[in-house]
Amino acid sequence: NDPAMRVQAAAAHSLGAIGQPAAGPGLINRMLTVITPPSVRIACANALAKLGDQRAIAPLAIMLHHRVAEVRKTATLALGTLRNKAVVPLLVQRLYDPGIQEALVGALVTLGDERGIAPLGALARNDSIAKTTRLRALQGLGHWQSAQVHKSIAPLLNHTDPELVVATVTALGQSKTKESIPS
Repeated sequence: NDPAMRVQAAAAHSLGAIGQPAAGPGLINRMLTVITPPSVRIACANALAKLGDQRAIAPLAIMLHHRVAEVRKTATLALGTLRNKAVVPLLVQRLYDPGIQEALVGALVTLGDERGIAPLGALARNDSIAKTTRLRALQGLGHWQSAQVHKSIAPLLNHTDPELVVATVTALGQSKTKESIPS
């Protein structure tokens, strides 16, 4: 609860809210400074996402490896918000980081790149992943109109958990592909 940290975080938030692209380099520098506390890194990442600053992609990718899960989660969401599909492979590499899985699902769905389908299907099918994350992955997969969705999640139609089966059926129906129609 250091007042200086609160001021820095508030300043970063305000810079993002003002929306001036010129603030981007300063926010990036502050986010990457070794002694920057997690709360300030989070505020910088959020501000960079609001600015839509593509220069932030590489620094945010570095934050995906931060020791604090909330920093990794915020960086993940910020990368999704920037809507640059080049980050899909970076996000997929972090698929099994439990601190960011739900944020990762959101970022991949926001990006809408088909390279996200198979990894999200893998999350949905993995019984060791939190059920809420699996359900969110299934919900997200319904946004793609791709035969890959069916291929990726059809095995869940035989799952023992009725909630997962219902979410799978719903995702397949939302994907509106001919593969999802029973023969």
